[in-house]
Amino acid sequence: MKRIISSQAIVALFVMLLATTALASTPYDVGFTWNRYDDWKPGTADGSSVGNPMTDSAGKPVWSGEYINNVPAGSGLGSATPWYKLPTSGMLVWEGYWGGGTWAKGYDTPPTTSRVGLAHVSTDESYNGNHYANVPLLRWKNPSAERLTVSLTPGGPGFCGVFGIYMPTGSTADLMIGWTDASDGDSVHLLYSTTILKTAAANVQQSIVLPELAINSLVLNPGDNIIFSVRSITRTTGFNWASANFYDDMNITVVPEPATLSLLALGGLAMMRRRRARR
Repeated sequence: MKRIISSQAIVALFVMLLATTALASTPYDVGFTWNRYDDWKPGTADGSSVGNPMTDSAGKPVWSGEYINNVPAGSGLGSATPWYKLPTSGMLVWEGYWGGGTWAKGYDTPPTTSRVGLAHVSTDESYNGNHYANVPLLRWKNPSAERLTVSLTPGGPGFCGVFGIYMPTGSTADLMIGWTDASDGDSVHLLYSTTILKTAAANVQQSIVLPELAINSLVLNPGDNIIFSVRSITRTTGFNWASANFYDDMNITVVPEPATLSLLALGGLAMMRRRRARR
């Protein structure tokens, strides 16, 4: 007896095959995770940007430490021209003597990006000049030549805001995460932001619990990136390294594309209907 296969079943099979192929075609499989703390690598020589960007576990250059010079006053989150939309001024270089090693604008010159987080030094009259106007920016550079869908979630308690000693009680700072759209010239779109407040005394370092981060499905095309930054609203003076910090321990994880999940569901539904019709 000849078996008749309906066009609906053929379509369902084709859709499922197409979806499976879409998932398998990317060099970064579903479940692949980037975490800057885990991917951290020191530089090769003081004053050199070799090793920046740092590579991921697949060997691709991903984590780019940068800085923005001469950020004008009034460039906070709520302003018409927030600091993170300004063009970056350069790449951080390795500074092996600062805190056991960090990426910095220069020798003893902030801003910095250490293994644990980004630091914006808020002093405007300090060693090696005015640091308040120079702000750190960390860029996750999309390493895939194909579209990726990712989630952004905390990696653990290391995802927090931190005010260092010398920051006075009542100090505030802005933290942000955004993505850049390569299709229109790298316009920046805010994904997550918050303003933190120091309630502890100036001689105490204070860690601030941040609002929940749960970005479950962010579609990134080739050339799209994710950026992170922190900027102290409070400006301080004195011969010290008063700073506001963004400890960015978070996971960027490849997840199935929403469209792919829909196709799989439709394909499965079509096959179920076909089976029921045979009963």
